[in-house]
Amino acid sequence: MLSDLLLFPLEFCVLVEGQRYPKENLDKDAALLLKRISLAPALERKNTICQMVQADDAPCGGEFIKNFGMDVVKNMTSVVGRIISCKGQLQIVLCVMSGKHPGYKYLKWVSETQIGVITQCCSSSHANKGSDQYLANLALKINAKLGGSNMELNDSLPCLGGGDPVMFMGADVNHPGAWNMTCPSIAAVVASVNWP
Repeated sequence: MLSDLLLFPLEFCVLVEGQRYPKENLDKDAALLLKRISLAPALERKNTICQMVQADDAPCGGEFIKNFGMDVVKNMTSVVGRIISCKGQLQIVLCVMSGKHPGYKYLKWVSETQIGVITQCCSSSHANKGSDQYLANLALKINAKLGGSNMELNDSLPCLGGGDPVMFMGADVNHPGAWNMTCPSIAAVVASVNWP
């Protein structure tokens, strides 16, 4: 008598298109293996592309392309690359964290007050999802911390008259909860430095 459990070799199994595979639940070694086997090595990808382009039944081979009076160069284009020299100055430490950790505050304190290196932490679970909004917000934070400008006005404001420099300022205070007797209130002031 056969049991209800049927086992098939992995080679005969196929994920249905659109079916999600929860990579977040994999341990580190399994995740690295999955990443390594899901993307062919660069030389193998190049050879596959070249074979496909140069095949007679490919869109740019045989009689297909001649019907349109066109000619296609089937070789890959060579480009000259360059390696940008490193300044040797560490600008930012990006710390990907698996969850909330007490080491967060020590990392921030040591890096930004003792060593003088900017830090940006992010959640691995959010980063691995690849949400456009999350990654865009992360990029905006990193750009601002490295001295970039995330937004600017195209024209001067009409009510300011134009020529004289203007500084926009903002301030906020964050107070701890009434039950918290040890944390102080934190005040912050920001100002524009590149107007107009």
